[in-house]
Amino acid sequence: MDGYDPERRIGLVVDEWGTWHPAEPGRNSRLLWQQNTLRDGLVAALTLDIFNRHADKVVMANIAQTINVLQSMILTEEEKMIKTPTFHAYEMYSPHQDAKALRTSFEADSISFGEGKNQIFGLAGSASLKKDELFLTVVNPHVDTAVEATIELYGGKAVEGKARIMTHEDIHAHNTFDAPDTVAPKDETFSADGSELHYTFQPASVTAISLKIA
Repeated sequence: MDGYDPERRIGLVVDEWGTWHPAEPGRNSRLLWQQNTLRDGLVAALTLDIFNRHADKVVMANIAQTINVLQSMILTEEEKMIKTPTFHAYEMYSPHQDAKALRTSFEADSISFGEGKNQIFGLAGSASLKKDELFLTVVNPHVDTAVEATIELYGGKAVEGKARIMTHEDIHAHNTFDAPDTVAPKDETFSADGSELHYTFQPASVTAISLKIA
């Protein structure tokens, strides 16, 4: 798009993205009802970060389904309803809406898999600014390794901050009608003062950091 449309006159629409797993045992496979795990929440967050980083090109994007089908945000059964990790990823990322996208750069050791033949990034995310609040979302896709990171701000200093994190010791953890809050965001204490900050991103986690900028 940089070569064909440098003036950004064409907007990209990403239709029906999301994970597609085998249907849950005992359910009609044609209905595409699948459980939604922490891993799916990480996929949702990683995808939203991609869209945010390309906000000058992507004008619209929609997940394939919202209720009961594929990577849905809500699962229902008769009168029961639960929120999935994908729902929580969307809710955590909502402060990016109507904000100005900021350029971000991540440096972290890559994660190897497939007998070392393949690699993915060690950290990924996106950032935006609305008035004096900088909002940073970060995904650590490593299943069992935390990442100690330095966050460097250019053109401003943080005077206060807060963080929310969604994670679980089991990447396949999921919410059920009997245990609806197994995977859900939790608030964390985050000390923010200055242009260089330090934070440890937990394994298999989605983290949303809000910073007041002076």
